[in-house]
Amino acid sequence: MLVANSSNSISTPAPRNAACIWYLDGCTDEEQTRRQQVVVNSFPFQVGRKSGLPLTLQGRTVSKVHAEIIQQDEELWVRDLQSTNGTFVNGKRVTDCMLLKSDDLVQFADLEFRLVCQESEDARNTVCATSQLLVSTALQFRRLMETGDILPHFQPVINMSTGAVLGYEVLARSNYAGLETAYNLFLAALRMDQEAELSELCRREGLRQGQALSDNPTLFVNTHPAEIGRPEFLASLQAIRECRYATPIVLEIHERSACDIAAIRELRVALRELNMGLAYDDFGNGQSRLRELMEVPPDFVKFDMALIRDIHLAPPQMQKTLETLVRMVSDLGVAPLAEGIECHEESAVCSEIGFRYAQGYLFGKPAPAASVISGHVEQQFGSLADRRPKLDGRVSPWDAQEFRMSAVIP
Repeated sequence: MLVANSSNSISTPAPRNAACIWYLDGCTDEEQTRRQQVVVNSFPFQVGRKSGLPLTLQGRTVSKVHAEIIQQDEELWVRDLQSTNGTFVNGKRVTDCMLLKSDDLVQFADLEFRLVCQESEDARNTVCATSQLLVSTALQFRRLMETGDILPHFQPVINMSTGAVLGYEVLARSNYAGLETAYNLFLAALRMDQEAELSELCRREGLRQGQALSDNPTLFVNTHPAEIGRPEFLASLQAIRECRYATPIVLEIHERSACDIAAIRELRVALRELNMGLAYDDFGNGQSRLRELMEVPPDFVKFDMALIRDIHLAPPQMQKTLETLVRMVSDLGVAPLAEGIECHEESAVCSEIGFRYAQGYLFGKPAPAASVISGHVEQQFGSLADRRPKLDGRVSPWDAQEFRMSAVIP
């Protein structure tokens, strides 16, 4: 009896159909120049660098006989043959055998393939364009996780009564094609079952780069629901505090993560010990968890932008309802924060009904740390042109040189 490694892959089992055609779709060389669709039609189906195998790969990191695919009870399994650099399914290393499903990503060392099960030859022609894109995205995501090459963006959170910047929310971005936004990053992480790992990486890198920002601002960092309750989660927060001792940190958890009161209460205690704040994010998006809000009050409640958008155009009763919610939050000793403010009219209404803090495009779009610093310098000392020295109304010799500023990130 074969034993599969545990996996939370979102792909579905292939249809048990005698007419089903299995094949591996990907590039067989390191330069990604020889893309092939290889039918898996004999078992054991061995893969490796050795010539004469059903699938021969041109890769220096691939072992001579690297892995094999076997069939049992109409199901496919992959077995690693003690390869040097490993066999992986959806990012998880195969230690013995692992069950394969249609649409899985199977990686032999550095070469990656998508396993496809099609019921007819006609259907095979429809997957070529999308398959290569998905394989490429998965490969990009794996490289991003290996290098930690996240590009955090920072969006200001302002005090509505003074206009001063309280801090910045750290948002996930990257320069990898297909993974530029947080949505695409976590969509890839879902497929690879690495949401918690990606969330921890984004938080760690965001706090690291946030050290370059002026005046030691409060940094609002996000969590993924997959992290809540994991022992590694609290350990990662402890490590962050040890490295970033003086940084004011507020941990944001999504509203749907607040359903386990015991886990949230334990997290609240741990955050107090680490001198970190707590914020409930996206309040009002779906089911508002008033019980959790009352039993485990956070430091901030961030009202979802769906409640804020065009609030100045909303009927008086809707504005009154939002005001009641804001007052209830304030009465609990929690600071209400309005997200997604884009115009002065929205800001005026939010201030009038009692919001203490706000963020949105009106106050600043998400930007890398260097851009935030550059904007701060221009605000304090004027633009680059204003700072260039003049001689008797003429441009000085220094004007031929471009003034540059770079943030040194520890």
